[in-house]
Amino acid sequence: MVIRSPRSSDEVAAQADVAAAAFGPDALSEPWRDRYRAIEQLFGRDAFLVVEEDGRFVSACTCLPAPVWVGDRRLTLGAVGGVATLPDYRRRGYAGELMRAVVRRMQELGLATSALWPFSYAYYRKFGWDFGCEHRTYRFDPTKIGPLPEPDGVEPLQAGDLPEVVDLFSAYARTLAFCTDRSQRWWQELLRNKGVAPFAPEEKATSRMIIYREGGEVVGYALYTPPAGEERRLNVAELVASGPEARMRLLAALAREEPAEITFRAPADDRFRAQVPDPRQVATMLEPGFAFRIVDPVVALALLPPPPGLRGAIAFTLDDPARPDEPLRVTVEVSDGELVTSASRTMHSAAPMRLHAEIASFSQIYTGYLRPTVAHHLGRLKGDAASVAFAEALFPHWTAYRSAVEPG
Repeated sequence: MVIRSPRSSDEVAAQADVAAAAFGPDALSEPWRDRYRAIEQLFGRDAFLVVEEDGRFVSACTCLPAPVWVGDRRLTLGAVGGVATLPDYRRRGYAGELMRAVVRRMQELGLATSALWPFSYAYYRKFGWDFGCEHRTYRFDPTKIGPLPEPDGVEPLQAGDLPEVVDLFSAYARTLAFCTDRSQRWWQELLRNKGVAPFAPEEKATSRMIIYREGGEVVGYALYTPPAGEERRLNVAELVASGPEARMRLLAALAREEPAEITFRAPADDRFRAQVPDPRQVATMLEPGFAFRIVDPVVALALLPPPPGLRGAIAFTLDDPARPDEPLRVTVEVSDGELVTSASRTMHSAAPMRLHAEIASFSQIYTGYLRPTVAHHLGRLKGDAASVAFAEALFPHWTAYRSAVEPG
């Protein structure tokens, strides 16, 4: 067994065929090849990993460097996706070896954190990932939630609108944590892959995007799949609005498509029900979101803003299944409005406060999903009360969120 990157465009195409075969009989090779061709052009062949056995690719994944906003700071994470194993080669440990290899690859590339969309949280937890947030999923019949406003100012997306969409999402992403810092090229590739005209040919247009203008500026958009078939469900892949009025006008426009049901996601702290006259008509589910793991805690923790007035040093010992022989060690020292991290064993030994966790649990603390006091109560963070209290003050109250269109 050899784990490596493809050496040619033909081998990238062969990896795409593995993904198509792995994701079921209805998955066609050509769309996968198109997508992987675009990834190769944007990121090079280092973005791919394959497991080769007896001259055949049997398992594969992608790992894309993705700059993300964490509040007003930027961090580059590894977005892992397309994890696939040929049906005849499953349950032989290939995918597990691949996941350990992709962690090593991210370490080599200097990617301090990682995100992915899991088929199973339990499976990826074995390799250090766990869900980094919860999100709300709303489902409702638009004819039953009460009067909607007229969709004045809502119109289909045009190519010339894209710079304003880029700016709108950038402002929105900085209110959250772990949303991609999306360039105009990133958006163009997304809309082409999603089949949104005018970025995709009319014959391949399967999704739509509308924008809402207020005072001449784009202040909201919705990317969605129109209703079809007997169920007439309209699924919104991403809905971003600068305020409640913008969101309601976008939903009013979507209601003009006459769906039996509209579905969209939002961060866990969203309060859409407070906007509608009859909140009981909006079914709401709180679901686990993207899976996340810290790869390099020294770099990741250096991104934390130093809490005002906090002083002290704390040592974290982190068990990582990607390196079972020796735990990760990192020390954080905060003083006079500055925060410094170190992998020094001397600093780690000298730190007066100490905490111990598995990397998956520590990653949930980092995203803000688990507060240190809660993790300690659940037995997933070991240490004394003073150390837990210090960690509680150290970690920000971020709202982590990645929509369904984010890579991973």
